[in-house]
Amino acid sequence: MSDLKYEERMRLKFNQYAYSKAYKRLKMAIDENNNHEIYSSIGELLLWVMTTHEWHKVHGQSDYTKRARKDNKGTLLFGLAHAYNSLKHNMKLFVMHNKHDGFSFENVDFSNFDFRPFIIKWIKADNLLDEGYDNQRRNYINFIEGKEVLETFDEVLIFLNNENQTLLFD
Repeated sequence: MSDLKYEERMRLKFNQYAYSKAYKRLKMAIDENNNHEIYSSIGELLLWVMTTHEWHKVHGQSDYTKRARKDNKGTLLFGLAHAYNSLKHNMKLFVMHNKHDGFSFENVDFSNFDFRPFIIKWIKADNLLDEGYDNQRRNYINFIEGKEVLETFDEVLIFLNNENQTLLFD
């Protein structure tokens, strides 16, 4: 059993529950093609993902940040930090995503064809996400800019769930 206090363990469990629920809401919003719900769900999921990331920095294993920086899924958290801070502080920002047509017949691989009518991707940082810390902006550009939002969260949640498991189920 880890050395976590009861309150720390419960907070991690509640965070995990909250980001799981927020992820389901985001998927539903995308399925329903509801721009307001997509925006709201991205913000909520960012809140719980980044809160859990911060939890691990303070209460998790001492090498958490080092492991996150070395893991392809973990590095996404450093890009999400800029998205999260921009959403909180940039009052001109009202969209974190762009919709792209899902159908494309260029270089079609029908074994891996995506039939969705649109795909939600992270916006370009230029002129919209210019504020904030330079290192966070670079991380956003390097790790998540232009990538699919759901896939980004899929990867991050795998990383966080693995981190949670080492502390909650040891």
